[in-house]
Amino acid sequence: MERNIKDSQNFLHNTQLVNRLVGLSNISPDDLVYEIGPGKGIITCALLGHCRQVVAIEYDAELYKRLLEQLKSYKDLVLLNRDFLTIELPSEPYKIFSNIPFNLTADILSKVLTGDRAPDDMYLVMQLEAVYKYAGEPICQDSFKSLLFKPTYEIKVIHEFDKTDFSPSPNVSIVFAHFHKKEYCDIKKVPLIDYWDFLAFVFSAPGKFFKEKTKKIFSYEQQKRLRKQLEIHEEAFISEWTYKQWLAMFDVYSKMVSPEKKKLVIGAYSRLIAEQSKIEKLHRDRSKKY
Repeated sequence: MERNIKDSQNFLHNTQLVNRLVGLSNISPDDLVYEIGPGKGIITCALLGHCRQVVAIEYDAELYKRLLEQLKSYKDLVLLNRDFLTIELPSEPYKIFSNIPFNLTADILSKVLTGDRAPDDMYLVMQLEAVYKYAGEPICQDSFKSLLFKPTYEIKVIHEFDKTDFSPSPNVSIVFAHFHKKEYCDIKKVPLIDYWDFLAFVFSAPGKFFKEKTKKIFSYEQQKRLRKQLEIHEEAFISEWTYKQWLAMFDVYSKMVSPEKKKLVIGAYSRLIAEQSKIEKLHRDRSKKY
């Protein structure tokens, strides 16, 4: 699929500001840092000299050629004219520091956060609305996406930009967000995918409330005890359940639910993603017709 990245990217132009953002990060001289969409190279130049190596992946051929000429003297830079969504991420520890194309935020974060080679830290210039979706509480109400990644990542906003910091000026609020990988995952003794399957199954289940959403997993007595123990109101919408409540529910599911019932849940995350992809493709196909 052809993508015009330049039309979806707002470029930073203040060198002093970018240097300050690099200074606010925990990037050290020993780090391998990936940059997605270096564009005109302002972040790339700020990173060079602050870390062991920068791997900058630029999709646009014209921008890539300019960067290649502009930065050809740097030995600690690897510049690739590739689609980040198709590259293989490194097996060694790495970090990401990028002003990403906003229309690719979901695809980029899905690739990075759901793969086997997630970064230790990720610093992203991104839309505030997107941060809300991935951070959840205490910034805003938790969502499916925020609940997916809370066991492994802490997310916070480090800096709020002025619209004049970019060219062209965006019509949405832009922030500098830090995704920090936790030292220990909140999901212990079972694979993380089991938790993702549990989340996806409950979110996809018919109904609005706890009793309906979990009746295929928990027995009536288990539901009753969980609601009382976790103080989940009978008519509390799924969007109102807290992360701690989800963790406690998953713990009971892991330890107390029969293998037969768990078979219903296994693969739920993959099925949900496949269904979402079909819907997105349908929307794309329809938009091409009009």
